[in-house]
Amino acid sequence: MCNFIKSLLINKLIIHLNIHKRHKIKSMNFDKILDFDSFITFIEFKTIQRKRKKWKVVCLTTDFEEFFKLEEKLSLYKFDLNRYGNILEISLSKKREDNEKEDKEKFTGYILQYNSLFLFFSNENKDDINSYFINNFVGKAKNIYYMWIPKKIIESLIEEFEEDYEKFLITKFYCERDLLDNTPAHFRKTIERKLEYTGLDGLETLKELQYYYGVRPYIVDFKITDECSFRINSDGFFRYDSGKFRFLIKIIEKIYRKVVTIIDLTRASHYEEIQKKEINVKTLDIQPIKINFKTFELDIGNFDDFTEILQKRGFEVFDTSIESGSIKLNTDIIDVHKKAIFNISSGGRELIITPRFKTTFDTIFRFLEMINEYIDSESEYELFKNPLLIIENS
Repeated sequence: MCNFIKSLLINKLIIHLNIHKRHKIKSMNFDKILDFDSFITFIEFKTIQRKRKKWKVVCLTTDFEEFFKLEEKLSLYKFDLNRYGNILEISLSKKREDNEKEDKEKFTGYILQYNSLFLFFSNENKDDINSYFINNFVGKAKNIYYMWIPKKIIESLIEEFEEDYEKFLITKFYCERDLLDNTPAHFRKTIERKLEYTGLDGLETLKELQYYYGVRPYIVDFKITDECSFRINSDGFFRYDSGKFRFLIKIIEKIYRKVVTIIDLTRASHYEEIQKKEINVKTLDIQPIKINFKTFELDIGNFDDFTEILQKRGFEVFDTSIESGSIKLNTDIIDVHKKAIFNISSGGRELIITPRFKTTFDTIFRFLEMINEYIDSESEYELFKNPLLIIENS
């Protein structure tokens, strides 16, 4: 009888502790989370509680060195802003599909500065993030863009994971071969392909598809036992599934260190007007960028396909000059999304991007994304060695 009573008391104590534990997790008020570490812990708790609403991360590249300048830009695009210590909460009223009236439901995300990175976090679905944040703000505003990831960097990351982690799996991936892609393939090189695969042998299957069909991965789901499960998308989205969120942040940092050379290159490209009033002369200091194609050559036969890809990505071609034979192209390009203009010229195996008035780094970075994603994923970029110095009478 005494043992029975003792057992009842123990069970009652366990139930009390469990209730108290659940209450503690639910009572994690967001307004008490003021820094990066507590925010990451908050996301890990939320992921354990509600696995269906997965958190996504987008790394932002910007010329804004101070946080308040980013806040000012967000305000111009009608975002509601709330500060919680170092965390900036942004929100925007959603629109109903059937009309233009605003819904009571809010789109919500959070921006934190981590070391030299601006990171955007949200557990909204990806379509809403694209609609309300990427397309509505990042894709339009000047001096900001997301960190897209070249396919060859995703491939190098896979090789590093395979070497560094014994318990490493690719559980799902999406891969493709584009119309103008000349990546080596053993079967039907001219066929455009888009494939999706799910299975625990994803790593081996991806290697086989790359070898035989010349495809490149652009979305990959990783599972590293005892560390983290996550997704990487070449369009700059990272999805956290489970495990140590800090591990994913370290991966984002590693990728940024690989991509930052391209970002710095676009920032070094410039168009500057220097006015000298005393001699009534204007000097134009212009630094172009050179793209070296590796698997692609622009010619008369593929020029229409090339311009069609540009137009689909929001680049309008006008005032075009083409010489037949070995192609010599010179054309102006309008970035419809960023409201900017620049010039491109090409002799086939290379392409020169020349900034024009008010061309910012994000327009050039966006154009390089289009080249990498749809034209030549092996292309390389460098500053053009002969910058332009033009002297004009004012």
